Amino acid sequence: MNEDAHSKISPAEFSVNHLLSIEKEIKDQLNKVPEENKTHLRYEEFCANSEEITEQFMEKVLGIESNDVNFNDKGIKLTASNRLKVSVEEANEIKTAIEKLIVHERI
Repeated sequence: MNEDAHSKISPAEFSVNHLLSIEKEIKDQLNKVPEENKTHLRYEEFCANSEEITEQFMEKVLGIESNDVNFNDKGIKLTASNRLKVSVEEANEIKTAIEKLIVHERI
């Protein structure tokens, strides 16, 4: 998009378009990866079990025994963030922009 195109849409619409294009690119790239090489994992699940999941990955993919690394000794702790990072008004703007895009794509 050129600079003129940016000025014709709201920041919420621009953000939604940008996020959707990133999501599409990720999906396109993932489609190129053989299914047996993928690990499907939710962010919250990883944060809740990060040490166990990382150990499984290290053993399966990297061939490193899990007893060789201890994350607790290093003080590493991950937690999923569930904070609302935008205001209610901003969230509504984003929702409206998404709805407009969905309707626009169906036309």
